[in-house]
Amino acid sequence: MKTHQLLNGALACTAIGLLAACGGTGSREAGYEARVEAIAAGAKTGHMTASTELVHEPKAFRRADGLRIELELGLINLAPVELVACNGASAKLDTLLTQLSPLGTAYAHSDHIGTPPAGPVDTAAADGERFDLGAIVAEPGTYCGLTVELAPEAATVAKHGDLDADLNGYALNVAACYYPATVGLSDADAAAVTEHQCIQTRAGTTYRHFTLPFAQPLTLNEQQRSVELTVVSRYEEWFDGIDMSLIEGDAIQQARLMDNIVAAAHVVEATQQNIAVAFGLAVGGEQALCNSVYQGIGNGAQQDYELTDFRFYISDLHLHGTSGTAPITLAAKANGMSYQDEMHNVALLGLVQGCSTTEVISNLSIAGTAAAGEYDELCFNVGIPFELNHIDVATAAAPMNVTAMAWSWLSGHKFLRIDGVGDADGARNNYFLHLGSTGCTNGSGANGAPPDAACYYPNVAEVCLDYTALKAGQRIVADPAEVFSESDLTYNTDGTAAGCMSGNSDPECAAIIPKLGLDFNYAGTTLPSEGQQLFYVAE
Repeated sequence: MKTHQLLNGALACTAIGLLAACGGTGSREAGYEARVEAIAAGAKTGHMTASTELVHEPKAFRRADGLRIELELGLINLAPVELVACNGASAKLDTLLTQLSPLGTAYAHSDHIGTPPAGPVDTAAADGERFDLGAIVAEPGTYCGLTVELAPEAATVAKHGDLDADLNGYALNVAACYYPATVGLSDADAAAVTEHQCIQTRAGTTYRHFTLPFAQPLTLNEQQRSVELTVVSRYEEWFDGIDMSLIEGDAIQQARLMDNIVAAAHVVEATQQNIAVAFGLAVGGEQALCNSVYQGIGNGAQQDYELTDFRFYISDLHLHGTSGTAPITLAAKANGMSYQDEMHNVALLGLVQGCSTTEVISNLSIAGTAAAGEYDELCFNVGIPFELNHIDVATAAAPMNVTAMAWSWLSGHKFLRIDGVGDADGARNNYFLHLGSTGCTNGSGANGAPPDAACYYPNVAEVCLDYTALKAGQRIVADPAEVFSESDLTYNTDGTAAGCMSGNSDPECAAIIPKLGLDFNYAGTTLPSEGQQLFYVAE
């Protein structure tokens, strides 16, 4: 170790003084501490379960635009800095320590004497493999978040084949191969593409602090002197919006990558479990792609359906089982497709920008936390809570601000939008399914104001699925084939909306809405729910 590093480490130890013994263990008898670990997680296997085969191998996934990526190396030097108290104070040492030591936050790592942690977090390791980030010494109090930093690091870790795994003064060292021709292809076709390019880049020469909020405040007191925290890095979101061909030498692309890494992290407390669930889109069992034509959809074997839009809102996600009901707190996403407040959460999933864009962007996963326990169902509503549904789309928070999913201030949003063309090779009959609230009034009947009471037909359907299978890595698939199974997609009743847009006098809706798990009042007669037939868990 260089002389100035030893000197600064000694100065840091002196400055820490009574708060912690440098190189100690954060003795629970002597004080209060937060032990911090990190894991990497993908959408399909993001649950913190023990693995008996922790191996390093490329992580293959597809980013939001469908580009196939294989992450071969993803080293991030992630260091815990402080617990952020709910009253605005924090459990940290004075900023002077950062000025004294070029190591910045080495004091947070209880098993090192003025030196960096043993090794960076390696996202190329098996999902769920844990990396010890040490301990933060704290005072008694109630805390609402954990501040961590991406810190420049000089450490060397074990090589990954021929890849250079040094950080050399950077916070990030990433290597990935990407397949340019896979955008817009099905998963099967994308897997068959062989032409690819590989990149390796480092980024982050300055300390980057950011705070990860807790789902629930945690308290350190005489009864609980130590807490355990896990920082989750969702590596599948790292490369969204990145020009992979420029990233090796472009500071803008590297800065965007760093921003994505910050946005793709959340923290899990010891009393919680990590939630990571993937979704898929299908039509008649085949992967749903923009402008693809699917045979045998509808009430006739010879019918076909050309897909032109497929997206939906889900909200108020929770787990249910022998441990009771546990609300899920959604983690923030850089793309803005998830929302969380004290009462509700909302996510926009599917082809979130529709098919009428040059680059189709999807959101097909949710991430977050829930109370630890025994649960066998994941439940969510298809729709937006009333309190959020009728906010002016121009001022609404993302993802409720997507204009293509808004009807009017009075009616709120389209909860489900599936657009397509029946008899694509012949009559080309527009056949849309737009689910949303009806029977909304505001006294004036004008669409330019929100309703003055709950809508008479909210049309918010609850869906509950096998959480055991989802936790094991299976996906939730949305497929409208069964919903359309009694519908003639080549025909639409004169004088009514194309397909079904939730109108209570629309005969096309009579065969559809009950299959979404909703009672439907059609022309004064209540048609009972037939159970939701849109979502299922893939085998």
